[in-house]
Amino acid sequence: MSNFFKKRQNIILFVCIVIALTILIWINFIYIKQCKDNLCFYNSLKKCSRASFISDGNMTLKYTIHGKSLKNCVVNVKLLDAGISNKDLKKIKDLEMNCYLPYQIIMAPESDISLCHGNLKEAFQDLIINKLHTYIVKNLGEINADLLKV
Repeated sequence: MSNFFKKRQNIILFVCIVIALTILIWINFIYIKQCKDNLCFYNSLKKCSRASFISDGNMTLKYTIHGKSLKNCVVNVKLLDAGISNKDLKKIKDLEMNCYLPYQIIMAPESDISLCHGNLKEAFQDLIINKLHTYIVKNLGEINADLLKV
């Protein structure tokens, strides 16, 4: 009987260890805290702990903090909606970029786009270039007149 109880204890111990490891893996690699406000998100950003947050304003962006990478905190930014024309929005909606923010620095990830890489960054840059091109073409006469005055 003693051998039977020893085997039973070993099986129970093994099951407990597997459950504990599963919980640790889930907490550290799978679980993402859902923030409801800026304060929660910025606290998670300062610690670079896994969290997500949907911001509302001129643009609706979904931020997901993935964690540390070297001396940076990796934050994924996804555009859900924007206050721009439907034609432009269709081109960039649901695009994403990863921003590599300095560790323990609290800032909006898109505020320094040079720290970001991805399709959303490229789409933002294309929109800006197209808007500038349109502005210059529309105002070419005024620009030439101003240059002649100088």
